[in-house]
Amino acid sequence: MRSFDIRPRQNPRPAQPIKLEAPPRQRRSWPKILLVLVLLAGFGIGIFGFLILPEAQLSVTARTEPVTRDLEVQVAASQSAVDAAALAVPGRVIEDEASGSKKVSATGSKNIGAKASGFVKIYNFSKNTLILRSQTTTLTAGNGRAYVLAQDVSGIRPTAVIGLADQEIDETSLIAPVPVIATGPGEEYNLAKGTRLEIRNEAFGSNPKTLYALVADDGVTGGTTKSVKVVTDADIVAGQKALSAELLETARARLAEKQSDVKLLDGAFTTEVSGQASSATTGHELAEFEVTQKLKVRALVFAEGDVRQVILSRVKRLLAESKVLKDEQGDRLECQWRSADLAAGMGMLSCHYEGEIVYRVDEGLLVSRVKGKSVDEIRELLLSRPEVADLEVKLLPFWAKSAPQYSKRITIEIK
Repeated sequence: MRSFDIRPRQNPRPAQPIKLEAPPRQRRSWPKILLVLVLLAGFGIGIFGFLILPEAQLSVTARTEPVTRDLEVQVAASQSAVDAAALAVPGRVIEDEASGSKKVSATGSKNIGAKASGFVKIYNFSKNTLILRSQTTTLTAGNGRAYVLAQDVSGIRPTAVIGLADQEIDETSLIAPVPVIATGPGEEYNLAKGTRLEIRNEAFGSNPKTLYALVADDGVTGGTTKSVKVVTDADIVAGQKALSAELLETARARLAEKQSDVKLLDGAFTTEVSGQASSATTGHELAEFEVTQKLKVRALVFAEGDVRQVILSRVKRLLAESKVLKDEQGDRLECQWRSADLAAGMGMLSCHYEGEIVYRVDEGLLVSRVKGKSVDEIRELLLSRPEVADLEVKLLPFWAKSAPQYSKRITIEIK
């Protein structure tokens, strides 16, 4: 029988294993890939939504209506602040002084030409010998032309006549022709030979059939016309009045420049002339003269913004909640003084205001009403509302027939 050696076998020293380094394991960037996928998906959904999901764009014009108010507003220097309830605003009295001069044209005229003169024959058919004093006797030739004797005339005996039938005047019974002078210059005072003049005397009176004169052979001549400008009372008064108006405007403009925050209206100005003069007096032969003046001006003023605030407050207080007053651009406010007392520093304004009211539009309500509606339905629905005056509807894309059900896809622009 074969024997077996069962002694433990001496194993040789195991060899040291050779360690091989494996290449580094690649780490997968899942977050980046996921982000890219999400972005691509969102972009795709966006394109899908833009191309497929409908969108509605509405342009709504809100309804407007005019509003007018006529109110009386009190202005008082004692008022410290605007009181809308009492319709009262602060005011104040301001003053300024202006002085200046003005050239004025004379409107009067005067004839400084020569006076006509000549000789007349006096006919006395009274029974008395007369004496005519130059200071109390006037000879007139019609049309207001008057003449005076150049000297006293005495010994005017009664005029004799020749014959019983023809009553021819006896020239030898007449005194020598006496000189006369026109009372004023001018060519119209020249008279031809034989012109009849009526004689009026304070003592004798006027009796044309008994006492008259005829122009002698050489006539009354030498009258000439030469007109010059003359200053009249009316010229001086008108010049001062015109200067006052100019100085008032000058003072008013200066006050407006200094007090740019206040309103100056006609009707609340007082003027006081503290000094005036004229370079000419009545009757001066001048074509032009100069007037000077110093003027003191006082005015009651107020801030137009205060009046506007009072009126707007009154208008807004009476508006319904569905309406709002449009901003001040384009509105109109006109005021004028109904009464003013500068001594008391107060007055009453009559004001007329014109503005515009805009209806409020609830965008959220409109969006909820137009969901899923067609263009015709949207127009019929919204144009029936009192706050909508006009409407434009646009659906996207072009094949869309109705507004989307999603509120975010509906945009409304209020005009």
